[in-house]
Amino acid sequence: MSKKDTVNNFDKKVVLYVDILGFKNKVKKSIQDIETFNNIKNALMYIYNVQSENRYGVLNGKQLNIQISIFSDNIIYSQPLKNDGALFYTVVSAYYLSTELTLLGFLFRGAIIIGDLYHDEKIVFGPALGKAVELEKDAVYPRIILRKEDYEYQIKNPSNSNTSEDEKKYLDYFLKKDDDGFYHIDFLSKIHDYDDKATYIEVLKKIKKIIEDGLTITDDHIRAKYLWLMNQYNSLFDSDMPVEAPSKILF
Repeated sequence: MSKKDTVNNFDKKVVLYVDILGFKNKVKKSIQDIETFNNIKNALMYIYNVQSENRYGVLNGKQLNIQISIFSDNIIYSQPLKNDGALFYTVVSAYYLSTELTLLGFLFRGAIIIGDLYHDEKIVFGPALGKAVELEKDAVYPRIILRKEDYEYQIKNPSNSNTSEDEKKYLDYFLKKDDDGFYHIDFLSKIHDYDDKATYIEVLKKIKKIIEDGLTITDDHIRAKYLWLMNQYNSLFDSDMPVEAPSKILF
């Protein structure tokens, strides 16, 4: 078969892959710790409800061929690239997933990528999944990252009702660019997206507690992840914060 005649059996998709960090250790801890047990149960139930709502709910993501699969501590979300604003809405989904997992006390790492994938209600496979798993490792820190080329693709191919300038503005609301060139989901600074200020303060308190506990770990490789997260948290105080907000972390 010549290169010209090569057939691609996969669909072009936007893929979100998320790994919940420290999940196995939390499961071990949950044997004797009821709070950890309930947090794990609630986190998995939240993800299951998102999956169920996608398949059978009012918004019925099945009509858009949006698929969600759960494998223990891994989450895979995909939708066809041809969907209007597919990458933008995947970024938004990652944003809300980040918030919910944080409220339940979980750190996570993940990646969003455009590529070839087969994904239905039973199975998922394809080159894009392998690339997403590799990119998730490149994230290094507790963040969900997006490559520059995929970010620029969405701007050059905006949603039907948007200009490229509009698309960039909407993406930049949910994303923050890091020194290594990756964009990552920025949910910590979005106080206006919470139903009330008290919920936002609760998120900050949980994040602060997670970071402070993590900074006591002696393994330099692991502690580096918490140092990165500490810097993200402390950077919030470069602008006005509610007086009820917890303080910066001193290290």
